[in-house]
Amino acid sequence: MAAKEMDPDMKTLLANLIQIETLAEEVLTLRQQNIELNRKKEHNREGLGALRRGEVQTNNKLNFTFGNLILKLPRKNMVSMIEKEQAHLENEIAKVRSDIKKKTSELYKLQPNITDMDPYVVKLLLQQDTIYQ
Repeated sequence: MAAKEMDPDMKTLLANLIQIETLAEEVLTLRQQNIELNRKKEHNREGLGALRRGEVQTNNKLNFTFGNLILKLPRKNMVSMIEKEQAHLENEIAKVRSDIKKKTSELYKLQPNITDMDPYVVKLLLQQDTIYQ
């Protein structure tokens, strides 16, 4: 028995659903990445605050964990490294947010019926809609 060919309308519907699901998954993945980057940024901010207030070791050199290594670095070098990482994290967060907005916009174009979407995606779409108005 030969396999039945799928109806062309069914094929387009299936392709559209696959694309919608893929975009929705990408949006949720980017959202999780954004949360992780913000968590790192918050930890760095707390560390910088502690260094500036002098809550951490009073001597000039501080212990610093970098992966599996423990390094002893001068305070000014450590502050400089953390500030550079903060700037890098801010750039990454901006990039991820931009990607989320772009993917959400594409998702809205593919499926304008927002009642079927994830609540987080709907919230992003509504925020975008108010920005553009």
